[in-house]
Amino acid sequence: MDHTYDSQGTYTVVLTVTDDHNNSTSATLSLTTGGPFRATNTPPTADFTTSCSGLNCTFTSTSTDDAGIAAWQWSTGDGAAAGTKAVHVHRYATAGTFLVMLAVRDGQGGVGVVAEWVTVTP
Repeated sequence: MDHTYDSQGTYTVVLTVTDDHNNSTSATLSLTTGGPFRATNTPPTADFTTSCSGLNCTFTSTSTDDAGIAAWQWSTGDGAAAGTKAVHVHRYATAGTFLVMLAVRDGQGGVGVVAEWVTVTP
C-alpha cells in the first residue's frame, strides 16, 4: 500500500494484520515527512532483509530511491525503542513472531513503508 502525504509533518502509521481466525496484531511508527515537499517526487520503495541468531536480529534496509534514502525508522514489533539507521540490531527478550516495520524517507519528503513477520527462536 502506498500513501502520499499532502504536506510536511509528523504522522503516525499503524499497520494491523488479521489472520483467518480473527487474531490480529499491530505495528506502529511515528514518521516525519521532510522537505522541501514536492508532489512530483517519486516516493522511495521500502524493503529490508533479516538475519537472526537466537534472540539477536540484524535488520538491514535494502530500500531504494532515485535520490537516495535520507532517514530510516524501524519498529521491531515488541515495543522496544525504534532504530533510526540503515542497519538496526535488536535483541528480543523472548522468542516469538513479531511484525517488523520499516519506514524510509527521501530528501524530498517522500515516504515508503514495509512490514514483514519475523520469527525469533531461542
